[in-house]
Amino acid sequence: MPFQNKIKFASVAMVLAFALSHPLSSAAEEDKLRPLLIDAGYTEIPIYKLTTGHEIVHVSLNGEMGLIVIDSGASVTVIHWGSADKFSLTVSEAKKTGTGAGGKLAISQAPIDGISLAGLELDLELVHVTDLSYVVDALAAAAATEVDGVVGQDVLTRFGGIIDVRGGRLFLHVPEEE
Repeated sequence: MPFQNKIKFASVAMVLAFALSHPLSSAAEEDKLRPLLIDAGYTEIPIYKLTTGHEIVHVSLNGEMGLIVIDSGASVTVIHWGSADKFSLTVSEAKKTGTGAGGKLAISQAPIDGISLAGLELDLELVHVTDLSYVVDALAAAAATEVDGVVGQDVLTRFGGIIDVRGGRLFLHVPEEE
């Protein structure tokens, strides 16, 4: 990581430490964090809270629009088997075993041409695909919203994800190409 980026990340860490140690009492005070993150190279992405409490974000995958849940407990970004055709995914026949809230899962990979969250292009070469029926069906029944998968720690960690639940936004830092 270039030295300038280390300074930016250290600055953001100090801002977050200060913000967490000084509870915010109003929306105006809460929004003091936004300009600091924007100045540090983060992009603000709107997120939407379902009646179930899940946060979702608009995704474009291989040029097709959808909705995915922000899941900080998921290690990788996963698309539901039922949405694979929607996104024109060529799913690998090779399967690995993973564990999720639904128990053990057979997980495959699929190369992608492009993915963006609310218009922010992310440099990812593949997504994982598995049966997320338990999530998709539960959210459709409880919140009348159809989701296509989850965005996980592969994206949140790589792009320094900061989830502002109260403000309804996700901040990601996508490094500029050098």
